[in-house]
Amino acid sequence: MKKIFIILLLSIQSFVLKAQIYGSDQSIQLPTMSYPSISEVNEMANYALIKARLEHLREENFKEYTKLAYDAYNKGKYNYCLYYSEQALSTNYYSADIYYIRGISFEKLGNYKDAKKEYKRAIRKGSTRAVSALKELKEKTSKKNK
Repeated sequence: MKKIFIILLLSIQSFVLKAQIYGSDQSIQLPTMSYPSISEVNEMANYALIKARLEHLREENFKEYTKLAYDAYNKGKYNYCLYYSEQALSTNYYSADIYYIRGISFEKLGNYKDAKKEYKRAIRKGSTRAVSALKELKEKTSKKNK
C-alpha cells in the first residue's frame, strides 16, 4: 500500500505550474504540465497493485521452493534439492542457507568444484556454517590430491 501511495504521489507531482515573473520589462513563463487524467491515475494504481501482487507471489514461490529443497535435502535426495533450490533462487530472492545446502548437496554428489562455489556464495551472503564446511572440504580434497 505504501508503494501505491508513493507512485500516486509521484505521478501527481506533474501539477500545472505556470508562473510569470514580473518586475522587469520581460515576463518569463515557465513550462506548463497538466494533471494526469482519472483514467491515467487508475491505470497507474492498477499497475502498482499488479506489481505488488507479483512481488508477493515471487516471495511466496521462493518460500515454497525453499521448503521443497529442504525436504529433499533431509530425505537425502540431493539432485531434487539442487533443482528446487535453483527454482527458489530464480525468484531473485535468496538466503545464505540455500547456498549452504546446495554446497552440501554438491559435496554429497561428489561435485567438489561446485560445492566450493556454493559454500563461497553462502559465506558472501553471511552463512557462518559454510565457513567450516568449506574448510573441511578443502582439507578433504587436499588429502585426496596427495
